[in-house]
Amino acid sequence: MAGPPRLGTPGPRGRVPAGPRAALAGAARPFPARGAVGAHAARAPADPRLDRGDDRLGAFANDAARGAALLEIARLLARHHAFWAGPGQAALRGPWAWQPERVLERAARMHAQLTAGGLSGPDGRPAPLPEPVVRAAREAAGQLPSLLAAAPVTTLVHGDIHAGQVLWRGPQPVLIDYGQVHASVPGEDLAHLLALRLDATDRARLGPDLRAVYRDELARGGLPLTDAELAAQERAGLALNLLSVVRQAARTPERGTAEAALKVTAAWEELAG
Repeated sequence: MAGPPRLGTPGPRGRVPAGPRAALAGAARPFPARGAVGAHAARAPADPRLDRGDDRLGAFANDAARGAALLEIARLLARHHAFWAGPGQAALRGPWAWQPERVLERAARMHAQLTAGGLSGPDGRPAPLPEPVVRAAREAAGQLPSLLAAAPVTTLVHGDIHAGQVLWRGPQPVLIDYGQVHASVPGEDLAHLLALRLDATDRARLGPDLRAVYRDELARGGLPLTDAELAAQERAGLALNLLSVVRQAARTPERGTAEAALKVTAAWEELAG
């Protein structure tokens, strides 16, 4: 089995635990030393296709270039997920282990709050979330136990995937910025890419090919999933994204968080329909 894709420095807030570092050190491709990614980025020429401030995954030259880049991101995610679900899994111990009981406990609390009157905002009063957002979050929180049970494969997810997290230089893109990395279901990253980085029109147009490329690359990395298993992963991952985004929108009522909550709610309603 091949090693992981070329990586930056993984770990919450830039810290790398000994287990994952050792796993990468023994992989087929080298693990860049601390600071190597920054040096790499400084040497890399500017790419006119990308604009880190664009949630639509960058200012690409045209739709074809943007679509091709999205497919590369899907492949990169799949290689990353396949490695950490396979040979890298043994390194995910202690605080890096998947802890579904904690995830479900938070979801249950959130469900109770949404049912009782809503999430609290920064002033302690109920946050003024739109009703469709509240309804979707309540559904996701209530369904999460069964959704996670239907998606048993876990891995190390990036947590904030978009084009600005990829260095587009050389024959293989490099995944960087691991400030949100954590153990979860692979579908969390896939759903983040589809629900939060694409609008409904692009999701309908590009989603089938992105899912197919992601599934095929997973299989090449030793993690074959059926269409049904991939759909279960995406549904569970979308629920996790929805709960996280809505929680943030309640705590930080800004335009960006409100828009993100509406986007992920729309994606949730699409899958439900």
